[in-house]
Amino acid sequence: RLRRDEQEVRNRADSLIHSSEKTIAEADGKVDGNLITAARDAVTALRTALGNSDAAVVNERIEQLTNAVYSVSSAMYS
Repeated sequence: RLRRDEQEVRNRADSLIHSSEKTIAEADGKVDGNLITAARDAVTALRTALGNSDAAVVNERIEQLTNAVYSVSSAMYS
């Protein structure tokens, strides 16, 4: 059960990285560069966390990336 939960977290992280990179690329040049940098840093942090087997750290980085990409998206469509 624990192993399956870890795999689900990793799959969610991979999916989020992919969709976030698309959003970041689309927003680049259209929103404040600081938001883009923060989102790219959050992608890097999540990728690094995926190398760690601790699901709690991965979940924390998922939340950080989600918030960063939300800020980018909000700025792009406002």
